[in-house]
Amino acid sequence: MAIKCAICDKYISAKAHSLECASCNKSFHLECTALNEIDFLTINKSEHKWRCIMCISQSGSYASTIENMLSAQLEILTVEINKKMNDITLSIKEDFCNKMDALINSFNIASSKIDEIDNRLVKLEENQKSNATDQCNLEDFMREYNDRQNRKSNVLIFNVKESNAIESNKQAEDDSRLIRDIIQERELDIVPLRITRLGRRQSNKARPIKIILNNELDAKRLLRSNSLVDDNNIRFHVDRTPKQMDFFNKLKQELEERRNRGENVFIRYVNDVPCITTARPSPRSKN
Repeated sequence: MAIKCAICDKYISAKAHSLECASCNKSFHLECTALNEIDFLTINKSEHKWRCIMCISQSGSYASTIENMLSAQLEILTVEINKKMNDITLSIKEDFCNKMDALINSFNIASSKIDEIDNRLVKLEENQKSNATDQCNLEDFMREYNDRQNRKSNVLIFNVKESNAIESNKQAEDDSRLIRDIIQERELDIVPLRITRLGRRQSNKARPIKIILNNELDAKRLLRSNSLVDDNNIRFHVDRTPKQMDFFNKLKQELEERRNRGENVFIRYVNDVPCITTARPSPRSKN
């Protein structure tokens, strides 16, 4: 059934915007009510009932109706603002969370790389220390090796009486003569290159003599000659380095301790290196 507008008395089409008064139940074209599209949408979305101007005039509540309409518009606007604010807040929160996740991930990656760099630095420092230690060990080894090589053509002799001469050159002549006599007694054709007393002169003890020879073979011949004489006080000895002396002294201490425990052990030379063994050594110099 077609409905007429209460103001213009024209039919209201199905497509036209219209309002129905909550008091008189009459219908009105939107354009006949002096309302606009926003007012129309506000009234439709609001829970407040719309009343026509005639009903409002009769009841004297026009101002109240306007206030209700404004209140309704404000309510709708508030809802829309809150919705948009929520949408914006959610968008900002999501964006913030994404950026925080990316930042935390970057931080974790950076921390991992820093740990890896720290580990590499520690290994590098350890390698440098190891290389420095190896270098020092190599240098010590080379010094020790060169010292031993230089001493191979030397021998030492102890308990040779010192000269009573006052002049140093006369003392050296007397020492040279005594050493030549000792070598001749052993029937060896060896001529020392140099003969030197070691250490400071003492009134109650003869200083050892270092004999520098032409080669290592002459030194070995003098050492072997110890087995040819009965005088245990006058014997030739190997010219050892400080490290060799330290090793030999520790070896003699170990030998004494093991013998005190009842072991039948001896010091034997294997490839010119002294070691403790249960086999009795062959006759040779006790150096």
